[in-house]
Amino acid sequence: MYLIQNGILCKQYQDHVKRVRQELKEASLEPFRREQLPIRHIYDPRTDKNEIARAMATERGISQGKACALTAMELSPTFQHEKTTMAIRRRPNLVIYHYRIDPQFGWCHARIQTWFPFYVHVCMNGREWLARRLDQAGIRYCRQKILALSTSPKGFTAGELAGEVRRLGGSPGNAYSTRQAAYDIRKLRRKQMVEKRPHSHRYRSVPDGLPAMAAAELLRDKVIRPLPAAQGRPRRGRPPKHRAPIDIRYAALQREMRGLFEEIGIAA
Repeated sequence: MYLIQNGILCKQYQDHVKRVRQELKEASLEPFRREQLPIRHIYDPRTDKNEIARAMATERGISQGKACALTAMELSPTFQHEKTTMAIRRRPNLVIYHYRIDPQFGWCHARIQTWFPFYVHVCMNGREWLARRLDQAGIRYCRQKILALSTSPKGFTAGELAGEVRRLGGSPGNAYSTRQAAYDIRKLRRKQMVEKRPHSHRYRSVPDGLPAMAAAELLRDKVIRPLPAAQGRPRRGRPPKHRAPIDIRYAALQREMRGLFEEIGIAA
């Protein structure tokens, strides 16, 4: 149908596709050239493209927006002309990977096939999206600041907590409001981690709740947070010969959390 609509004869299909492929390639890479972002062709199919792209972004200090573009020859389903019919065949063709750091979804990429039917696959990491949602809501820093404010003999107000969370997270003025802080305090009160001081609008942490908050922060930093950076895959190579017992426990917890994320459908 496409050939008929565009007045292309079957014998002209090959030349037409090559011309469109070149146009697609140039248009796809032009935004990266214009912003002088790295573009690299990957020759070894065993190379971890995601790892290379992340290294490029880190090297250039990119925290948001387009990061880089990678190209490679990969097997993909393509439309091939055979006599007077079109057949789908898996053949090597050039694919282009666009990597970017989205303000809402975090690290993501698009894989663009440069031969008919020009398949495009967009990949996003559910864990990174969740981490950004938590960052935007200030939840990541709320427990940390309550732990820090627990040493204050006067306790703290919702406004003071909101200000400390914004300062710790580097958030703009109204990114984490007093209203949000009050809502988080209510949740922690239900969990018996925070209590209200008598005859006051100030709060204080409950001694029995401090270990639970500290444990939650420790699990997040040592177990959950490393998983997105590793894209849910174990590190390659031999483990160190000598590891502290606590590091062995952290590794075991990471394996269990990775299995949990896969089971509930948010694995990379």
